[in-house]
Amino acid sequence: LCCYADSDWASDKKSQKSTSGYIMFLNGCPVYWQVRKQNFISCSSTEAEYACVSDACNSLTWFDALITDIWMNLIRPITVMEDNESVVYISDNHFTGSRS
Repeated sequence: LCCYADSDWASDKKSQKSTSGYIMFLNGCPVYWQVRKQNFISCSSTEAEYACVSDACNSLTWFDALITDIWMNLIRPITVMEDNESVVYISDNHFTGSRS
């Protein structure tokens, strides 16, 4: 199970809300995806991207439980691909500072 997540910070010029999207692949085939406008205004691209990854991980948790319930063993760990270095650092190190 692999997931790609990305966000476009403040993409709606009128509301300044960001757009998030992610897609999950199982054995190389797309099985679930979602694209939506975030319901809050992000103060940075890192905040928008982190919210996107958080949504993706929530969906991955649900999907993992579903797959486990139908007796399919998934390869661990589940991979989430993200292009924002700050989000990757925060996620890997469980770090938040005054500017994150």
